Amino acid sequence: MRADSDTIAHVRTGYALLRVVLDTLADRGCSIARRWVLDGNEQAIQFYLRQGFRLDGRVQEDESLTPGHPLRELGMTNELRTAAD
Repeated sequence: MRADSDTIAHVRTGYALLRVVLDTLADRGCSIARRWVLDGNEQAIQFYLRQGFRLDGRVQEDESLTPGHPLRELGMTNELRTAAD
């Protein structure tokens, strides 16, 4: 699949926004950022891996958006660098 300029801009915006969030968390003294990613969403998993997250072994099933149809989610963790690092 060939990426067009809109797709590239979208991805760059996503990286920039996530970087601001992670930097802000670190600046406020947070040492760990965690999130859930839908199992099988390889594009999202790869995005977060490139940003320093790792799959941490947590697994949950969530049906808050799909009552009666649980969605499997994988936990990801990023150990943040703080200003003291």
